[in-house]
Amino acid sequence: MLLGNGRAMLAWTSRRTRFEKNRLRGRVDLNEVSTFVKVIESGGFTAAAEELDLPKSTISRRIARLEERLGVRLLERTTRKMRLTEAGQAYYDQVSGPIATLHTASAAAEEQQDVPRGLLKLTAPVDLGHAFLADLLVRFTKQYPELHVQVELTGRVVDLIREGFDVALRAGKLEDSSLVARRLGGTGIGIYASKTYLAARGTPKSPEQLRAHAFVMHTGVISNGRLPLVGPNGEEKVLEVDGPLSGNDFTFVLRALEASGGIGLLPKFSARRACAEGVLVQVLPEWTRQGGGLHLVYPSARYLPAKTKVFRDFILEQLDELGLED
Repeated sequence: MLLGNGRAMLAWTSRRTRFEKNRLRGRVDLNEVSTFVKVIESGGFTAAAEELDLPKSTISRRIARLEERLGVRLLERTTRKMRLTEAGQAYYDQVSGPIATLHTASAAAEEQQDVPRGLLKLTAPVDLGHAFLADLLVRFTKQYPELHVQVELTGRVVDLIREGFDVALRAGKLEDSSLVARRLGGTGIGIYASKTYLAARGTPKSPEQLRAHAFVMHTGVISNGRLPLVGPNGEEKVLEVDGPLSGNDFTFVLRALEASGGIGLLPKFSARRACAEGVLVQVLPEWTRQGGGLHLVYPSARYLPAKTKVFRDFILEQLDELGLED
């Protein structure tokens, strides 16, 4: 009975050994292959262990495991020397090039994390491009000459991950998502007109007097001619206004106001340059239209590429120039 149990145990062990060998064969472990190449190129197990900062026993175990996977002997080794078998030489000739390429690619990927270079894809609303973005990016690329910034100005919400963008500037309320969002500031909206228009039509002294003026209306802010405003003490008014022009882009409104087309609402950062040049003036500055915030958005804070990191930091350093509110 005991003899029968022993034979059964031996048979089970033999089947398990064959199963393990079959399971290993055909599978590749890059650690084992890379270790094999390192042993050959460094001249032995001891040197490879020192270069890889691993115990010599780990090196030996990886080589033995690789030979078991392949079902061939790769190295003949004694206590004093080591040489490649014919199969080992053929295997080394096949894998050494790809392993070297893999190490080069890994080093390049790590360098990309440390050195800002390559292509940075940015998307932003159209009015930001006209207001300040171009000036900022000229300075940014001078500071980081190995970076090329590709900008898409659009009114749509770009899918950063699916469309391959690194970062976005977004105005208004953000939708819930897994993206990282950094608030840069508020985008307050004021009432503006050209000096020429006001000289011809008069400057309104109260919100109610706005009804007598021609409005250039942004359809996303003034809906059905209804203009909501907030006063200095939080007082809210909704005024009925009208005018010959309307559009869905603040840059259009800005150009129409500069051409003396009427009175209109603009984000303060959009009107900043025209006001500084004396083309536009703010009307009833104590009355505003509440705007949304401006956010910097990127896919993930984990393993943030150097190019995205330096752009984020650069924008944060320039906040005082953007004309945003707290």
